[in-house]
Amino acid sequence: MANVTPPLPVPIEPSSSQNQLSLLSPHDIGIRFRHHGALLFRGFSPTIGEFKFWTAQFCKYFIAYPGNKRDRVGDETDIQTVDVRKPGISLHSELSYSPVRPNIAWFFCVTPPSRGGATILCDGIALAEALPSALKAWLENRKLRFQAVLEPGTWRKMLGCDTAGEARDIIRQRSYADMAVAGESIHIDHLTAPMRPPKYDKRVAFCNNLILHHGIAGGVPFADGSTLPEALYAQLVEVSKPLTAEVHWEAGDILMIDNTRVMHGRRPVLDDKRLIVTRFGS
Repeated sequence: MANVTPPLPVPIEPSSSQNQLSLLSPHDIGIRFRHHGALLFRGFSPTIGEFKFWTAQFCKYFIAYPGNKRDRVGDETDIQTVDVRKPGISLHSELSYSPVRPNIAWFFCVTPPSRGGATILCDGIALAEALPSALKAWLENRKLRFQAVLEPGTWRKMLGCDTAGEARDIIRQRSYADMAVAGESIHIDHLTAPMRPPKYDKRVAFCNNLILHHGIAGGVPFADGSTLPEALYAQLVEVSKPLTAEVHWEAGDILMIDNTRVMHGRRPVLDDKRLIVTRFGS
């Protein structure tokens, strides 16, 4: 396969008349975002407060990642650090296997790493187009199945509410499919296609967690209970390599990713300085 130079993320930099995030046009940025799938805002030097305000221009609501591998940022309930562990993380789409999958993943660099820790991106549309036809057909004929029971400590953190009644209202308002409140728990039995059009495009994208979850106990299986065969996993990884770009962080960078189209991950973190925070919304 020919070596391809990935075009993502598209840089957004200050000008003499637009030297702050608040001076940018959300409408114009939205058009560019929907077209490209990932934007990197560099040179604006925002505060956490400005990051919070800017992200709210594009999302009606936010969810918090419910696991224990992230820390809250101050008193914010839905602004968290990235996974605090140091190993690299394979390409994936945040919560793509679940009904609460956010449309946009935001990353804000507070302190860049001195070594390692680059974030990686891969356009799922480009990847889908580059897949061998047999592999593409194999994936198009299958669905992933995610089953879970969320206890109160998990769904309260994720949805940002306190009672089962409030959770039921949020599920209805946001049209979260395949989620049901049962007593104090939330039951999920969700089917989703590994190959499907993203939020803002009609072309098919490969944007899911199949690469990340491969070989991991508890990874999301296909509807028939099977998992991705080793040979197909190897093909996916090989095809994704020339389509994967690296973001080498600078302080104040904000990365805006279409989480339904562009997968992300990271290279191993090689120092203790790296501090990246996230916010996931729709």
